[in-house]
Amino acid sequence: MNISYDYTELLDELHSDLSEELIRLSSFIKIVRDKSRQYYHPIIDYYYDDYEVHEDHDRVRVYEVLQEMEQYNKIL
Repeated sequence: MNISYDYTELLDELHSDLSEELIRLSSFIKIVRDKSRQYYHPIIDYYYDDYEVHEDHDRVRVYEVLQEMEQYNKIL
């Protein structure tokens, strides 16, 4: 099964945060996923690690998030 998701905006934001040195590749961020899909739960937003998130989230390193988003980033 081929899965794709358009992460263009989130990738741009994340790369911008990296270039502005707001975060590093080894930093942790909190990601929120869309759990309504059956096979893949795409990342719909992210927050800095020190931000209090009131939604179900995962705490993941930036480089792992980038890998996932780049892998699945395709125009639907």
